[in-house]
Amino acid sequence: GGISQVVGGIKAGQDPTQGEMQRLRTAKVGSLFASDIGMFGVKPPLLSDALAGLRCHVSTSVKNYMRSFGGEQSSSDFETSLRMVHQLFRTEVKAVDEELTTIKQIVREAIQNQIRDPVTKYVERLKFVNYGKSFYFRPWTLAEFDAIKAAESCEFFSECFHNPGEFTVIVLGDLDEIPGASDDKGFLRLMEKYLGSIRVPGSGDEKESAIANGGTGGVGGDGTHLGACNLPMDVSKIVPIPFKQPEDSLRETVRAQMVDPISMTQVTVPVGIEPFPLEHAMNESFWITFCCTLLENRLMREMRFSRGEIYSVSVTLSFAVESPSFPTGRARGDMAISFSCEPGGNAADKLVKLAVDEVQSLRSVPVAQDEIDSMLETERRGYEVAQEENSFWQDCLITACQSRKYRETKDLDAAYSFKEDTRRRVIASITPETMRDAFQKFFKEDFAYTAITLEPEAKQPEDPKE
Repeated sequence: GGISQVVGGIKAGQDPTQGEMQRLRTAKVGSLFASDIGMFGVKPPLLSDALAGLRCHVSTSVKNYMRSFGGEQSSSDFETSLRMVHQLFRTEVKAVDEELTTIKQIVREAIQNQIRDPVTKYVERLKFVNYGKSFYFRPWTLAEFDAIKAAESCEFFSECFHNPGEFTVIVLGDLDEIPGASDDKGFLRLMEKYLGSIRVPGSGDEKESAIANGGTGGVGGDGTHLGACNLPMDVSKIVPIPFKQPEDSLRETVRAQMVDPISMTQVTVPVGIEPFPLEHAMNESFWITFCCTLLENRLMREMRFSRGEIYSVSVTLSFAVESPSFPTGRARGDMAISFSCEPGGNAADKLVKLAVDEVQSLRSVPVAQDEIDSMLETERRGYEVAQEENSFWQDCLITACQSRKYRETKDLDAAYSFKEDTRRRVIASITPETMRDAFQKFFKEDFAYTAITLEPEAKQPEDPKE
């Protein structure tokens, strides 16, 4: 669970009460307050001094549906990172009265900078429009921030990192080089010492460790959880973000003052896949991903290499706002076509039309086999290179741990193999005709889209000198 838990009971299209909106704002700034106060039990400047000369970084993230902590460390500093994680769960973030005014002013200035920043203003407008003008994505006002109680924000953050049994810990790297963890027993001792020993307030005897309260005190290749009670949140209890996908097309321009003028545009197309059965959902997720890859290759060739009218272009797919419980019976997401170019004129309008026309073309005309071959060869090479990085395997394990296959089988190997086997089957069946069929399936002939452009404000003419 994450920030969405504070909006329970509010439906899409429904306006929240002032109190409900304030709870949402309070939750969203919890991490900002915790960063300035000190989420690891010491003030940030003291922590920086303590970590000087060490390669050890631990950070936290509180998102819509998920809380996480993570970072990178050298093997020699791994134990220090475990100490920080231990302190994260043991620390109740509080602002003492004499510091509260200063800290709130620092956070207020951060919010004020976001409001002034043209790119932040643009991104907030994108979310607000593309998710049915949901209150969840309504832009900030300083009056809303001033009404927030810092103590409640800190309390929300502390609750997010309260019970280690709600987390799965994944460690990758050269584990044999970690001092005191040259074998499995040594590694397990470190895990028990710093993570298994975390006491959970309200779980019984305050003096008992997480292990005594039902935690395993260890972590293994089978995905065993560390900490008390082993209670990751049931998916059915996750509160979905209330939002609606656009049903009509929209063209809009956002203007803002800029130091370095640039034109940025995002064409957003609502998409959806059937989440059940699981095999069908996984198959469709790969097909729509390859649709995005093929479209990006097309647009790169046309916009940059043939016309030379853009700085960059990308096509991305996101289901980040959809709840894992799929309240509408569909997994709703969006495909975002993003590009940047010189500001002014009607360049952005022409490129928006080109992007939409390319989607329509891929729906109706099979691409050449050469395009398919090129896409698959690039995919193969990129996949081989990615497998050499720790981050690739970290993403694989995180995805597997969060997958429905793992929830069904409790087998990480089965979850990973299921995804890889589906990927190979889809790649083997890609042809010009099957790609055209996929575009027809995911994009209607008259599909709706939003196209929002960020442009610099027009300069006001100067008064002539007298």
